[in-house]
Amino acid sequence: MPLLALALAAATASRLGSGKDDEPTLTAGFVPAVAAMDRADLVYLDAIAETLPTRSAVETLTMMAGFRTSVHQIRQQTRTRIAEVYVRNQRSYGWFDPLDPHTPSTTGLTHADETRIATVADSARSEVEKLRASVNQSLAGQLQASQIEVLIAAKRRRRKAFEMELKTALETSVPSLAALTPAREDKVRYELGELADGWY
Repeated sequence: MPLLALALAAATASRLGSGKDDEPTLTAGFVPAVAAMDRADLVYLDAIAETLPTRSAVETLTMMAGFRTSVHQIRQQTRTRIAEVYVRNQRSYGWFDPLDPHTPSTTGLTHADETRIATVADSARSEVEKLRASVNQSLAGQLQASQIEVLIAAKRRRRKAFEMELKTALETSVPSLAALTPAREDKVRYELGELADGWY
């Protein structure tokens, strides 16, 4: 089961006030969406390879791969640290993405543990942002403005594809979605898009 599908299901259940019993159904709905997002990401990577000169393309894709690997490691380490705090409180952290900026606040833990978790998550997000800034600075120093514009446009197309897949997944796996106002539905989809974007 893709970890992203599990994270999206946990996030959706939390945002819609659903119980953990709904997460398997939600996860099943997100599995095809994640597969489609993987394909959209490959299109984005292909755009990089096709837009840039060979040497620049190789360097850019290598930097991006290194960044993604580092983020994955930070995510897993952060999840482990937070999960340990939950276990001490006889609770389960679940499949939340600890790097998700919209993850709901913890409840039912001691104030000290809630503060500890918030600090761990904030530190991890800050580390990711520093890595992202470093990669972006390196790219800006070696790519032409026109090339950067093309890549930004390709990334926007990827994000749009992500949001379309998330919309479909929500509509097919969340029966109560019709009860949401359009503004609320847009907010949920945007936040899930932010979560998904952070995985690639």
